[in-house]
This record gives sequence, C-alpha cells and structure tokens, in this order.
Amino acid sequence: MCSEANECMEVLNKIRLLGKRQTKCHTLAMAEFFVLVEIEGISKEREECGITSSELAERMEQTVSSVSKMIKNLEEKQYVMRSPSPKDRRVYYISVTEKGRETIKQVRDKQEKILQYTSDKMGERDMREFKRLLKKWYSNLKTGMEETWDD
Repeated sequence: MCSEANECMEVLNKIRLLGKRQTKCHTLAMAEFFVLVEIEGISKEREECGITSSELAERMEQTVSSVSKMIKNLEEKQYVMRSPSPKDRRVYYISVTEKGRETIKQVRDKQEKILQYTSDKMGERDMREFKRLLKKWYSNLKTGMEETWDD
C-alpha cells in the first residue's frame, strides 16, 4: 500500500512541476506567484492599500524574512509596490501593480484553459470520481499527519 501512496506523491510532484512552468514565462517562481495572488486577494478583501509583510507572512504561514525576500523580488520585477502608511511612516503596505494584476490574469487564463482541456478529456463522470477520491486522500493524509507526526 505504501508504494501506491508513494506513486501518488510522485504524480502530485509532477503536477506541481508542471505548475511551475506556467509562472516561469513571467519570470516568477511559483511561490512568488502565490504571494502575488495572496496580496491581490487581501487588497480586494479589505479595499485598502495593501498588506504589511508581517501580516502576509502570518497569513501564508511563512517567516517574515522569507516573505520579505519574495516581496523584494516582486518589487524589483515591478509586480508589487510598497507604500508608506499614512498613519505610521515606519509601516509599509504592499500592493499589486497593474503589471502584477495583468500577470495574475494571464496565468489564471492559461490555467483555466488547461484545466478545461483536462476535464474534457477525462469526462464528467471520471472528474467527479477523481475529485471525490482526491478530497478523501487529502483528508486522510491530513488526519494521518496530525495523528502520527510526533511519533
């Protein structure tokens, strides 16, 4: 049974690597893309000028240091910008630039086309079954990690 689970993990890793290709054409690492999407989502949610590095790190369950490095890279590539807080000049808010929003849209449009193609090839019945099994596998994996991680 363990070898089948390992094979599943190998396939999931291959899927992850395919996802990396989508962001590479925009000179973005996959993690940077996820940060960019998170910043955009938070900005829309709050209708504010962005989010601080520490807030972003907390939401993404990352260290402030690693998030700050990604933000610096994204800023150099002009996907995000920092703006000082009007209330506290020591605090900077990060927000997505127009170039960042356009990049998110382009990557998401490509993802949508690929997922639609994949869905169409598998068929509705197989996709429903795949989704059901994937959710079940995730749930069991999560529970297994919570129950056995400290062993």
